[in-house]
This record gives sequence, C-alpha cells and structure tokens, in this order.
Amino acid sequence: PLDAGTWYGQYQNSSLTASLSLNQQYNTPDLAVTWYRTGGITGNDRFSTGFSDPEVDAAIDKAATTLDAKQRATAYHDLQRLIYKKDPAFINFFGLRSQSVARPHIMNYPYYGAVNINYQLNKAVWINKA
Repeated sequence: PLDAGTWYGQYQNSSLTASLSLNQQYNTPDLAVTWYRTGGITGNDRFSTGFSDPEVDAAIDKAATTLDAKQRATAYHDLQRLIYKKDPAFINFFGLRSQSVARPHIMNYPYYGAVNINYQLNKAVWINKA
C-alpha cells in the first residue's frame, strides 16, 4: 500500500503498476469507458491512465453515437471486449444500481437502488430534524 500523496502522484503520472480505487460507480458504460480514451476522461491527460489506442478511441465514438438501444448495447459489449484484449492496467466496474446511505432524519429517501439519483427521484425528500 502507498500513502495517499504517493499514490496520487503516481496516478497523475500514469506510473502505477496496479491500483484498486472503489470511489466511483457507473450506471452505464458511457462515462466509464472514457477512462480508455486517449487523453483520459478530460481529453487533456489530466486524469489519464496512460492508455492510448486509436482502435479503442474509434470504438468509443461508435458506441456513444449509436442510437438504437440493442445496437448500442452490442457496441458497448464489443468495446469492452476490445478493451480487455488490449490488456489495460485500469478497469472500471459499472452496474445498474447506485448505493447510498442516509441518516434516519432524512425522510422519504428512495432506498431502492435507483439507477440515477437526480431531482425527480429526490423532490419529495425532506429533513425531519428540529
């Protein structure tokens, strides 16, 4: 294990040999796969993993611009298989559920594992605390 400062420095320089970071959860692959785009999630190497492959970049663009739901799912499955074949050092996990915790005085909070915690799901939430 590394101390946080050393880990972050090596993360920023793409010099880690391996890392497990459980701070992100993705409900769809849209954002998760941008970690594999050349230049990283911001495109300017700010949070780059050092992974760069033009074939993967093209597959990301194809999946992101496919509108038909079944074809889009197939495009993302093909993209994921392509990424794994490239043997990346960084792998993101995503699922259809979001996990969250709220204190007992938070009332009407949707505890059903929402696919996206947004205003529509939280507009009836209120605080019962004097």
